[in-house]
Amino acid sequence: MNISLRNGLIALAAASAPIAYRLAVRPWHMRWGATDAELTRPLPGDAFVPDGVQSTRAITIHAPARAIWPWLVQMGQDRAGFYSYDWLERLAGAAIHNADQIVPAWQHLAVGDLMRTYRYIERYEPLGWIVAEVEPERALVVRSVDSRWSWALVLDPLDADRTRLIARTRDGMMQGLLAPLKFLVAEPAHCIREIGVLRGIKARAELLARSSVEPTMSQPASSVC
Repeated sequence: MNISLRNGLIALAAASAPIAYRLAVRPWHMRWGATDAELTRPLPGDAFVPDGVQSTRAITIHAPARAIWPWLVQMGQDRAGFYSYDWLERLAGAAIHNADQIVPAWQHLAVGDLMRTYRYIERYEPLGWIVAEVEPERALVVRSVDSRWSWALVLDPLDADRTRLIARTRDGMMQGLLAPLKFLVAEPAHCIREIGVLRGIKARAELLARSSVEPTMSQPASSVC
């Protein structure tokens, strides 16, 4: 293969990659695990960013909602982490250390609280999400400080022993000069992290549900915020 032909094929592949991503990859990851009904149904938090670009992802957890909720309510950089890929979070500047226990001191979360996502930097505070809605054993919704982004985690019982955990993001910042960067970089990165969150919660909740003893309680380790 001559050099000009090879370079032409490389250029063609590079030019067609965004199109392939938009037509094939993005539709799959924007609804990972979600049913058609879950895609279209209204969920808590939708009203906070009514015109935002929406993704809905979901997973089935073999545990009742009461065994899942404690893992949701204790999330945060300075708390239990997000149960995802903590090494990836640390690459992004977050001092995340995922917990494997339910900690009583982290079981209190109220509307208006800050769910921290990055370590404390006074100049750039607040670095995190504002808790917008708390419905115990049902829904936890957070939003960005400017209310242009929201994230809802909703528990939908299937029966006494199985629950759907639905994650919905609504992003109102997919406009302007940074829109291509968010489209090609931020959205896939959020997908990877969110799938990690869903799987991490599933693993912990199912282990707790299978245990014949009370869930392990521990005191929070000291953390640098």
